[in-house]
Amino acid sequence: PSIERPFVFFHNRKCGGTTLRAAISTAARRHNMTNNTLWIPCHGGVSCDNFDNIPSESYRSIYASHINYEDVVRARRRVNYTKIARKKDFIGQMILSSGRNATYYHLNNHHQHFSCLTNIRDTVSRVVSCYNYRFLQNGNRMASWEMPNTTEMTADDWTVLLPRAYDRYSGGCNNEMLRTFGNLNDETMINTLTRNSPFFESELRRATGRMSQCIIVDLDRCKESNAVLRYYLPWLGNG
Repeated sequence: PSIERPFVFFHNRKCGGTTLRAAISTAARRHNMTNNTLWIPCHGGVSCDNFDNIPSESYRSIYASHINYEDVVRARRRVNYTKIARKKDFIGQMILSSGRNATYYHLNNHHQHFSCLTNIRDTVSRVVSCYNYRFLQNGNRMASWEMPNTTEMTADDWTVLLPRAYDRYSGGCNNEMLRTFGNLNDETMINTLTRNSPFFESELRRATGRMSQCIIVDLDRCKESNAVLRYYLPWLGNG
């Protein structure tokens, strides 16, 4: 990983990513990367308070957190436009209607500009884990009303409750991959999106297309995931 072509870990919640972030931090130190070239919340002096927003002064070699794909693209736009020489693969020219030249930044194929890793998990177990963590565990329980225990809920209960359940940070448990790789940028729209929603097909296509450019590891397939990491990201070590 380098500032010119960084490594990004798109940490999907409740998919085993906390362990991966720790491994990434350890590997970075092993390769003598300094803290000021890393942005890994809870590691290397980075606060645990801000998982979602990349710092504005973000000239980093590694980003690893609950971040949105488009936020990374915007951060890379700032870096590539202001810090790196204007290479053809980053910068283009267009003619405005006034006849003047304009400089534009393009990132059609992000794998040319940063490498990435993301994590997945069986949908049902991920949602149950998210629900338990956000609404039932000590310190996370909603103060204003009591949430039913997962063992007491029917399928219909889940259908009714999940789109309406938000934690104290206004986060829900539905459609996690769209939070990370989609472009709706609205928690209510994301948490209530179904296959009958008008944006469903476009968001699904966009999210899966972006994910397909990343290395993907599966919490429920540990052996295969470690093999994938060793092959494609040897700098991470044995994992």
